[in-house]
Amino acid sequence: MVNQELERSSNSQKDKSMQKITKEDLLNSGAHFGHVSSKTDPNFKDFVVTQKNGIDIINLDDTLEGLDKALNFISNIVQRNGEILFVGTKKQCSDVVKELAILNNNYYVNKRWLGGTLTNWKTISNSIKRLEEIELFLQNNDQSKNLSKKELLDISREKQKLELNIGGIRSLNGKPDLIIVFDVIKDKIAVREATKLNIP
Repeated sequence: MVNQELERSSNSQKDKSMQKITKEDLLNSGAHFGHVSSKTDPNFKDFVVTQKNGIDIINLDDTLEGLDKALNFISNIVQRNGEILFVGTKKQCSDVVKELAILNNNYYVNKRWLGGTLTNWKTISNSIKRLEEIELFLQNNDQSKNLSKKELLDISREKQKLELNIGGIRSLNGKPDLIIVFDVIKDKIAVREATKLNIP
């Protein structure tokens, strides 16, 4: 759903009119289903219209209003060539996060948010530099052929770990213009760092 809307929003720059999501779109995607009623945060009650079989039913008018605001905001960032960082480390959304970012030439963190990713960019830059060094080393057959199988395996594992953690932000210059977080509870450290740096 978000994927389609981001595509629509980038296409809309040509005709300057963004296509709208309808209530039917939301119903078809199951966006009206909330949590089990007993687990709903009390602050969320205003957005619940009723319960069905112990599940909260969300007010889709509020959802449409919120989506409209969010898409307009994203559209403005995209139109001024701003950088967007997609964050979603939950297993269920990690592939979508990567797909969205790559599709829109942006950045992503989809496996694990490393503390200080934004607030301690110097350390992250060192990790990015290390990843590039390993890649160059492995490409150079003269250097890598002198290593034992175990040493090569260790270096390959280090490369794989670095790619998983920072591969999606390796060309980011420290501070994106916007962060889209898929689960603000799971990735609360990312939200905290963004808030600290005044990144919307």
